[in-house]
Amino acid sequence: MIYQKTTISTLIIYWKSIYRKTMKQLIIILSLCLGTTVSTFAQRPIEKIETARIAFLTERLSLTPETAQQFWPVYNQWDEQRRELKKEEFRLRRSVKTDGLTNETAQQHIDEYFALKERQLTLEKNMAEELSEVLSSTQMLQLIRAEAEFQRVILRKLGERRFGDGRRGDDL
Repeated sequence: MIYQKTTISTLIIYWKSIYRKTMKQLIIILSLCLGTTVSTFAQRPIEKIETARIAFLTERLSLTPETAQQFWPVYNQWDEQRRELKKEEFRLRRSVKTDGLTNETAQQHIDEYFALKERQLTLEKNMAEELSEVLSSTQMLQLIRAEAEFQRVILRKLGERRFGDGRRGDDL
């Protein structure tokens, strides 16, 4: 009887220790998973897109670490300026009300629009000139193509997210 009681109590103690170890491991694993999930969700969509764009362009251009180190600062500076001009273009288009415009006012808006487009083109030419020191002409063409391709991929994914089945929405 004493033998059985000792064996049972030893068994209970053994199972409790295993249970504690298992629970500790489970808590550690769950906290790691939760931490990873939270950090993933904490990353804003813009940051996710930027990360994806960097990986996409780096892969498409076959950038070496040395080339990437020279390429990204120039590209990021140019991209920031390009975004500002795009915002300006968007504001310009939204601010123009076509109802009741005189021909003179309309012509002023058209002139502003084309001046902005010229600034955008000048910016792109300057960027191409700066990057020609880092990239070959072939890589420059690949960059132009890769940017357009990345934009299509992102727009398609956003459309899939928005409509769920990949439809664009124009046939709704």
